[in-house]
Amino acid sequence: MSTTDILAINDSPFPCFVNGELTTTKKTFNLTDPHENSRTLREVYCVDPEESAKAIDLAAEALVGGSGLLLHLLASPPTVMNVMPTMFNVLDAEWRNTTIDRRRRIILKAAAILHERMGEFVKIMVEETTSMESFAARNVLLAIGQ
Repeated sequence: MSTTDILAINDSPFPCFVNGELTTTKKTFNLTDPHENSRTLREVYCVDPEESAKAIDLAAEALVGGSGLLLHLLASPPTVMNVMPTMFNVLDAEWRNTTIDRRRRIILKAAAILHERMGEFVKIMVEETTSMESFAARNVLLAIGQ
């Protein structure tokens, strides 16, 4: 499946999307309607701190050449609280070393993708948050910078 089809997936549980590939994990959870907790919107795979660190490291690799430091953090048993701040510090350092021109291209590409696929993102946001469509659309436009 191509990355352009990710929003069309109806698998249950819903797979994770890591490094351009659909993946599954050991655990799942039910994504529930925030206004009606008895209503399950869909079952989704969830990641543990180690899987999360690997995914973030792969994203950093794709973005700016990676650091490998996130995986090094996993030498001791991680918890979300002790791994996440370090992950953000590593990514922040990587981002700081990225040229302004490269940052601009990355952000503009992300905005173009959001704009091009706005209808899909709005639909998902309405489903997952049970917000009104106009509210979801406004949030996507704000993310794009419009």
